Amino acid sequence: MKIQFPNQEPMDAAFSAVNPVYGNNRNSSGKVSGVSAPGVRLEIGGPDRGGFFEEAGRGMTLTDIRNKAENTDVAVMQDLQTVASNTMSAEDYRKASEEGFDLASMSPEETVTIQDRVKAEVAKSGVRVEGYTDDIPEETLAKVLGNPTLAKEITDRFTRADLPLTAENGEEIRKAWDLSLQLAEPTDPQLAYLVENELTPSIWNLYLAENSGSSAYGSGAGYYAQDVKGYYAAGSREVDPEDPANAKLLQQLADAAVKAGYANEKGEASREGLEQAKWLFARQLPVTEETLQRLETLQQVEFPVTEKVFAEAVAAAVSFGEKPVDADLTKREDLYSMAAGLEVRFASEGFALKLQETYGDLTARRMLEEVRLSMTAEVNVRLIESDFAIDTAPMEELIHALKEAEEAVAGRYFPEAEDPVSAYRLMNETNDAVKEIPRQPVDSLGIFVSRNPEQVSLGEFHREGLVLRDTYEKANESYEALWTAPRADYGDSIRKAFANVNDIVEDLGLELTEENTRAVRVLGYNHMAMTISNVEAVVAAQRQVREVVDRMTPANVLNMIRDGVNPLETGFAELSGYFDAQQTGGYEETARDYSHFLYELDRTGEITAEERESYIGVFRLLHQIEKNDGAVVGAVVNEQAQLQFRNLLSAARSGRFKGLDIRVDENVGTVEDLVRAAKSIDQQILVAYGSHAAEAELAEFRRASYRSPAAAELLDRSGIPGSAENLEAAEKLLSSEENFFADLDRRNRKADRKKERELNEALATETFEESYETYYRELEAATGEMTLNGSGYLDVKELQLIHRQIGLVRRIAEDQADSSHREFFLPTLIGDQMSMVHLTLESGDAGESSVEITLTGTADPVTAHFDLNGDRLEGYLLGNHPEEVQKWNRVSDIFVEALKETPSLKDLEVAGIVVLSRNSMTKTNPAGMEAKAENADGTAHRTLFEVAKIFLASVRKDGE
Repeated sequence: MKIQFPNQEPMDAAFSAVNPVYGNNRNSSGKVSGVSAPGVRLEIGGPDRGGFFEEAGRGMTLTDIRNKAENTDVAVMQDLQTVASNTMSAEDYRKASEEGFDLASMSPEETVTIQDRVKAEVAKSGVRVEGYTDDIPEETLAKVLGNPTLAKEITDRFTRADLPLTAENGEEIRKAWDLSLQLAEPTDPQLAYLVENELTPSIWNLYLAENSGSSAYGSGAGYYAQDVKGYYAAGSREVDPEDPANAKLLQQLADAAVKAGYANEKGEASREGLEQAKWLFARQLPVTEETLQRLETLQQVEFPVTEKVFAEAVAAAVSFGEKPVDADLTKREDLYSMAAGLEVRFASEGFALKLQETYGDLTARRMLEEVRLSMTAEVNVRLIESDFAIDTAPMEELIHALKEAEEAVAGRYFPEAEDPVSAYRLMNETNDAVKEIPRQPVDSLGIFVSRNPEQVSLGEFHREGLVLRDTYEKANESYEALWTAPRADYGDSIRKAFANVNDIVEDLGLELTEENTRAVRVLGYNHMAMTISNVEAVVAAQRQVREVVDRMTPANVLNMIRDGVNPLETGFAELSGYFDAQQTGGYEETARDYSHFLYELDRTGEITAEERESYIGVFRLLHQIEKNDGAVVGAVVNEQAQLQFRNLLSAARSGRFKGLDIRVDENVGTVEDLVRAAKSIDQQILVAYGSHAAEAELAEFRRASYRSPAAAELLDRSGIPGSAENLEAAEKLLSSEENFFADLDRRNRKADRKKERELNEALATETFEESYETYYRELEAATGEMTLNGSGYLDVKELQLIHRQIGLVRRIAEDQADSSHREFFLPTLIGDQMSMVHLTLESGDAGESSVEITLTGTADPVTAHFDLNGDRLEGYLLGNHPEEVQKWNRVSDIFVEALKETPSLKDLEVAGIVVLSRNSMTKTNPAGMEAKAENADGTAHRTLFEVAKIFLASVRKDGE
């Protein structure tokens, strides 16, 4: 995973050095120094090391970043986004989307939370769906690595671990493999160095030990310990067991060995353990449980490193959010497989029996209930990440650690909840119920006939199903499930048991449909009267249950609980009403599906131009029907014409809905045909989204990790989540080369230019912010319509981005409304070119005020900054190149003259305007000026708005 940050030296350069300046460890607190040769000092550390990221010389893994994210800055949140994007496979993205999560619109913290959930579930199921992958081919990887055997091992392990094998990953793996080929079995001094510095047996740490001067230990030179100031002197501290003076020392060494697990059947220190303890003591190292275990771990590495061991270690490292070069060569299992295995282990009968033997029946049952209540796959992920000693810790400590992990996970899902753990458990219980309902006995529908259907909650219906299923299973009988395929052997028995179902349906005068025949069977199972009303009640219940369950995706369940709705205790009718209320009718989701569909059509080339236009026509027709609240249908009915596709299309195109030229044609389908066509389109959209479109989305999601820091800072200033979509929109908004006003101007010049003039005229008035909101609200609606009427995939995608930018601008204005920092984005016409103005106002604690005006999308971008100190104005202009200075000097003259001629600013003292090129400015104070005002009042911003308006008018005048 090739991740570069500002001021970071490329890894290639680091590896090409004889003594690479490339290293640190996640357990380190600073730089590691060593002596590689007399008079040569090797510095290890810096921004190229440590997990995926580095902060202040310390390696940060995914766990470190997560723990810090609650009180962090923009940089760490960008790092979090990078980890998420570089460990997420196409299958993860597809599954998350299938569950209703729009990862592109979520904050990095939410993204990692959902990614944990998805990956944990994939590992738990042990099933990978083929066909949804963006991995590089094994043959290509073999060429990159120069080793076909290694390429196969890496491909297998990454597939098993549900990790993306991208080109960037392949390059990082190659570098780690090249380094591992240089490793030899550590010498005793090198082992001592690793133990002393608390370094894991990772590829980099082992390489570091060989090249840090540790080999000098034993030769009199000593070696440098990272956390101790000074060198450990060389010298022998061998312990003679025959010397009575060593008896106490030997006993202490033996006690330490026993604590570390080196004990024989008598409970005494084993010979191996005592030798390990003596080894540490001889090298002046602390003899503790930790150092003994560390030494044993280091000694487990086998050399030379094999392809299989390397592949397993690298996959494990990447799953933990670390670089391949940080792979611990003693670790064989990835994070999510470990989490899934933990859940299986604690759910086993063997674990329960072991608890009973240790704690007794009652205590064991209580402990088991507490463990299983807190444990989920994603809680296990958090537990493992915390480095808790799961296998050796007492049960009470494990339960406490599990609860802490559960609280951490629950807090990420429900940060605003009074009781996040209860909300988290309700979410999991609801999701489990939703998964089980389709498989519960169909007889459970009888509750809707025996009870008031308006009062039946989802939880009650699920519990009824569990009772019935338990009854069937205890009697060893098969049953018909709600809507899963029945077993083949059960198919015969159902036909025998209900051989007269068709007759009953026909005798009741009902249509012979699957719904009606199933309803009759439900009544039969429940020994209820075969009446039309009962059949209709069961049919209605079937439809409502299925509609609600289909809509209860994990994402919707999460939102319901956040909204204070208990899904299990809410009636089906109320649940339907809740989901209906959530459908905003906005264009965004519809346009996204539309663009995915068009993308797939364009990509495959397996559809004719005529067919493509037909599908687009149907889509637009459905949009028109929805937009006009059925007015199109009403128009056709009023004309006493058939509800046919052609007639509806004619009504939609006319836009008047009366006096229509409608012809009846028996060859044109009815509305039923239209509904079937629409359903087919929806299915095709889902297919497209599930495969290649999902990969395209994931590629866009990954690109968000490399957005400019300025984009993240803009979002952070306004408290807006740094989602992939928001980062992309913010970066485009701040781009000096393009702006959405110019794009929209090309599409709808006349209307946009009129609104632009009106907005600029309102700039210095009391109604500016109201005009600003109105302008963007209308622009947002117009862009939504343009998106749905676009002619192709690219049009739709471009307009979607513009729509997000417009929404972002509105949100920035809203969220900064009560802040001392305000930002506005306005269109302005320079010559014949529509440009963008980024207007930033600041109010300081001492009463000073300033405005910064950045003009982009023009041939000569410029930034103007003005400080207002009471009635004194001073500032500077920054052009991109020295040759622009003359032009901006001219603009400055026009501007100063205009200020003097403005009546409302007659008392303003213009102290001076400096014109500079960007490459001559200093980072701190480009014009050598400081705002010192102490008496700015509430009119300061309006004065600065007026200054900005005059400046823009001066730029326009010069352009003319």
